[in-house]
Amino acid sequence: MVYLVNFCTVMSTPSNWPLSPASVRYLVPKGIQAFLSEQHISQLLYPTAFGYYEHAKGHHIIRHHHDDHLLLFCIDGCGTLITKNEEITLNAGHIVVLPKGVSHEYHSSAEHPWTLYWVHFDGLSVGSIFDLIPEYADQQKMVIEAPVASENLFRELLHCRHAS
Repeated sequence: MVYLVNFCTVMSTPSNWPLSPASVRYLVPKGIQAFLSEQHISQLLYPTAFGYYEHAKGHHIIRHHHDDHLLLFCIDGCGTLITKNEEITLNAGHIVVLPKGVSHEYHSSAEHPWTLYWVHFDGLSVGSIFDLIPEYADQQKMVIEAPVASENLFRELLHCRHAS
């Protein structure tokens, strides 16, 4: 079964793909987002939603407009990302960052569904961060050289949703 989500509004929203027992989808409450956007220490970069999709068979998203940035980190399987300018295959160890406002579509492979971490984010320094990624100027996909360390950082982010 394929779950297709077509977001035509400006507001970025994670998919409504049905979660497996090991998967996580967390939307940072609007009040906390507002707080983070106003605090000196967090206003530069903060998450608006994040999660982990394990063996996401049938995961398929189309976004024509969105108002935050998105990072996808594939740790297993594969999938495809399509933007106006290119089509990118994501395999284990690949990361992709989509800037605010870039129309996109992505889907998990039917034969080898991806497992991925993802985070929607915003902040005053996001443009500067893109400037610091040399590979980003030439391509949206990057290979992670320390995937275990990167995965641990995502696990820590997922753990933050339990903080009170």
